[in-house]
Amino acid sequence: MQHLSGQPNIVEFKDACEDKGSVYLVMELCGGGELLDRIIANGHYSDRAAATMCRAIVNVVHVCNLMGVLHRNLKLENFLLSDKSENAALKVLLISGSQYSFKKEIDIWSAGIMLYRLLSGVPPFWAETEKGIFDAILKGHIDFESEPLPSVSSSAKDLVQKMLTKDPKKRITDAQVLGSSQETNLKQLCKSM
Repeated sequence: MQHLSGQPNIVEFKDACEDKGSVYLVMELCGGGELLDRIIANGHYSDRAAATMCRAIVNVVHVCNLMGVLHRNLKLENFLLSDKSENAALKVLLISGSQYSFKKEIDIWSAGIMLYRLLSGVPPFWAETEKGIFDAILKGHIDFESEPLPSVSSSAKDLVQKMLTKDPKKRITDAQVLGSSQETNLKQLCKSM
């Protein structure tokens, strides 16, 4: 984790110590709580606010990929806010993983799940059981008709679709989302609002 220190969207590792039965990690304090709790409290985010948060999330994926690290557990509960303000910095907790067990495209899928939830307040795939959720994912239908999604911009919906493409070979990459080679959906989304 130390090789990722200094990244603005990653909770900083300060120190570690251990006793007979436990290892203790000392991390940067993020007093704003979990991003999931903020979504639950506030409902959904505007396109602009969701785009800003998505940029931070995908930036984490991009930095990790450049360092040869996969997070493998990207979810709203692992993103913390630096403080309680509306403009608090978004930071990811618990970086882990290796490229030997998962493909990097899984982190973009997870970021797409989070973007949908930021825009709608609910998960894109839902059912009463785990099997039902898996079946919904396999069907691949993403609901853009339920409120508040009809008012979400077409560029935001397009980005969600590209991030949640089932075939990892056809899924948009972190570099494409961030616009390293072309003006991308995320930049267009930020500019369109």
